[in-house]
Amino acid sequence: MRELNEVRKTVLLLSAYPENIAWSEFGDRGNACAGPFKLENEEELLEDALALAAVKISMPKGSMLHLNLARSVAKTLDCKWVTYDWLIKIVGRIVACGSLKDFIEMLTLSIAVKSGMKQRGLSTINSIDEAFV
Repeated sequence: MRELNEVRKTVLLLSAYPENIAWSEFGDRGNACAGPFKLENEEELLEDALALAAVKISMPKGSMLHLNLARSVAKTLDCKWVTYDWLIKIVGRIVACGSLKDFIEMLTLSIAVKSGMKQRGLSTINSIDEAFV
């Protein structure tokens, strides 16, 4: 996703639903499934750089968009603040993963799963199906 309006919409959605993103899994350490974050080839390097640039342009440091997202993410991670550099890197990785449509579909599914878990009194699940059964 490189379109600035789409990146802004994504940032607004991230601010509204920060609890639906596994923020720490987008860091350099990655996650248990994918391992550390690595850019394997020139195409991935370019996509990462362009996504990061789009985020920096769409969400300048100190802007209301930046401050609102930073506040939401910090609250979700239970910390006092998050740095701008960390935040734009993570948001860049999120927007590099696909289109705005893809992101909205993922977010909608995440919201539905969280809602289903809450309705069933579940704090963890092993399968998405458990949130809907």
